[in-house]
Amino acid sequence: MQWLRCRLTPTTWPLKKWLKELLLIGVMTVVLVWAVGWARANLGVTNSVDTLPIAISAPRLATDNGAVTPLINPDGNQLLYLFAPWCSICQITFPSLAELDDDHRIITLALSYQNLSEVQRFVDEAGGVRLSPTVLLGDQHLSQLLSVNLFPTYLVVSPQGEILSKRVGYMPQWMLRLYLRYWQT
Repeated sequence: MQWLRCRLTPTTWPLKKWLKELLLIGVMTVVLVWAVGWARANLGVTNSVDTLPIAISAPRLATDNGAVTPLINPDGNQLLYLFAPWCSICQITFPSLAELDDDHRIITLALSYQNLSEVQRFVDEAGGVRLSPTVLLGDQHLSQLLSVNLFPTYLVVSPQGEILSKRVGYMPQWMLRLYLRYWQT
């Protein structure tokens, strides 16, 4: 026991142990958040969607300000952020998208809403955050085609309309940034 006291001094041992435990907790948290998102996106889906249906990849969708815009960007991969105005997690994650939109192409798509004023109220309550170009308005048919059952849903889509990745649920901004960098072309 005497040799143990000599090597592990009170000043070095607690700090090293604390840092090691903090690192372990951090790694476990990242793995857990990633695994839960993957499980929520992939479990319970009977028909996997590999490519956006032709019916929605070519036409343009209406926006919250009355304009129309294409859903797919031919210049590179993009993130489709699918949300519902009543979703409390969406209210937390929506404002953080504005910072990421400068570096990545992010399309926000409202689903499961009653009317346009509900979507507008959601955007206003999120601090008036405006993403480029604006919020697109989807419908129940689009939600079914994309197998969206939970919100928010993050889809990374290629210029050809292929869904490269699907994540569901809360994702901290730093993890979303890493996620987008991974899929950036």
